[in-house]
Amino acid sequence: LTDSNDQASHFCLFDQIILRVYIEFFSNCENPNVGFTLRDKNGVEVLGTNCVLEKEYLGEQNAGECRILDFKFKNILKQGSYSVAVAVGVSDEYGRYNLQTLDWVDNAAVFKSEPDLDCYVHSLVKVPVTISVYD
Repeated sequence: LTDSNDQASHFCLFDQIILRVYIEFFSNCENPNVGFTLRDKNGVEVLGTNCVLEKEYLGEQNAGECRILDFKFKNILKQGSYSVAVAVGVSDEYGRYNLQTLDWVDNAAVFKSEPDLDCYVHSLVKVPVTISVYD
């Protein structure tokens, strides 16, 4: 995990988080799906995605090849500790179901989401909302 300032242990609200995944293939693999899940301190899955859901297909990977993937997203998380699980597998064509797990790393990284005194988060995530008031 990193941000634009190479911080890896904590992120402020709306900071960009970069989850960098290094993969080395030990055998040939047709269109592997790489994804991640963020969990809170109680193990509740808060957010996650994968390559197929984001329509970023890796195609055929040959034994001995390496890939680096950066998943970039804004920190919308409530103050607290979070863990990251990363997985590589073969999924259905929609990225919803894992047909075969090739590798899975629970607690690949742990980080804290820091509070923002100007913007308190009441729920698990802070989704930017606009309010319009009319007479």
